Amino acid sequence: MGIWDNLKRVFKSNINAAISKAEDPQKILEQTIIDMNEALIENKKAVASAIADEKRLERQYNDNLALAQDWENKAVLAVKSNRDDLAREALLRQKEYADYAVQFKQQFDAQHAAVEKLKDALRQLAGQDRRGWPQEEHPCRPGQARRGPEEDFRDHGEHVEQLRVRGL
Repeated sequence: MGIWDNLKRVFKSNINAAISKAEDPQKILEQTIIDMNEALIENKKAVASAIADEKRLERQYNDNLALAQDWENKAVLAVKSNRDDLAREALLRQKEYADYAVQFKQQFDAQHAAVEKLKDALRQLAGQDRRGWPQEEHPCRPGQARRGPEEDFRDHGEHVEQLRVRGL
């Protein structure tokens, strides 16, 4: 068994050495940053979609509230004209739209809370990629001073475009 264990250990160490040689920490870090930027973009799209849904629900709530008020006004006019049958019908419609408005308000409140959580998570994710890095040096460009996120993002876009042109 001793020979097989030694042979197994030598084989594992050779594989680990080959993997270590193949890994370039700078490239791994650059790829991690690219992946984080892509995740950030996807999360921004998700937040924008959630905000659009929130605004749609708010608009539907306001529309139904206005319709309920309109039907209530029609019921008052029908009572003034001694048309109780029309007033009853108008009040039924007013209640229907008021119920819809309550449902949309509940959905809007839930969506608003979810959007706020998503915005907070997005802010944390956007600030996360630079935490812990030295302020004077960028980890992917040793010897170069750190710059603002706009320059990093612009350079990242240029780098990705160069890779696309090369066919990588």
